[in-house]
Amino acid sequence: MFSKVSTLIILTSLIFAENTDLSTSLFKTLYDDNGWNKPSIIDGISLSTKRVPNMSIKAVKVHIETNIPKNIITDIIMDIKNYNNYFINSKKLYFQVINRDSNSIDGYQFISVPIPFIKDREYFFRMSSNTFLPDYPKTFIHWHTLNKDIYSYISTDFQSGKELYLDTGVGIWNIDFLDDSTSILSYRLLIDPGGYLPDFAVDHVNKVNIISLFRDVINEGRRRQIF
Repeated sequence: MFSKVSTLIILTSLIFAENTDLSTSLFKTLYDDNGWNKPSIIDGISLSTKRVPNMSIKAVKVHIETNIPKNIITDIIMDIKNYNNYFINSKKLYFQVINRDSNSIDGYQFISVPIPFIKDREYFFRMSSNTFLPDYPKTFIHWHTLNKDIYSYISTDFQSGKELYLDTGVGIWNIDFLDDSTSILSYRLLIDPGGYLPDFAVDHVNKVNIISLFRDVINEGRRRQIF
């Protein structure tokens, strides 16, 4: 029995280490300000993309100048259980908290895809608001997908058993202070939905989703500033 448990622990550790190594590499790519194309402006939000080495899909970045305090943004993003209350524009996204401590959350996301013959998507993720690596001083929240086997025993509220699992996904929230009250807030994302979607469709979906989510965070932040 001990041997079986030990083997399970070792295998789980190897799975997590492999996923973490890939995430670390992708974090570096997202954080680097070089290589992003000239941004377009959508509803006051700057949107740009960036090619990622050894991947066919592009990373996406949105940013805006704002006076919303970082602690308000952090509270919104880490409050997964209430996402569906204020992510008004980010429809078809469903979240569930699996495990949490003071600075990190393991969660589950279900993405409903209302397109015939295209499977819904799902993934487990770990999101942290604690101090990141010294090489990332502007990052105050980061997340990455987890290998499905880590939470294979979990049954969520949304699963039907036909979903396609997303193996590759990372995101970082950065803040660059301009003065005491103003900053550049950015969200940078790379997520591969898998399946047989063409790359241009993946890029389009990622752009639409990141704009919607970022807009919802900003709107909720402004609402909380007032109250």
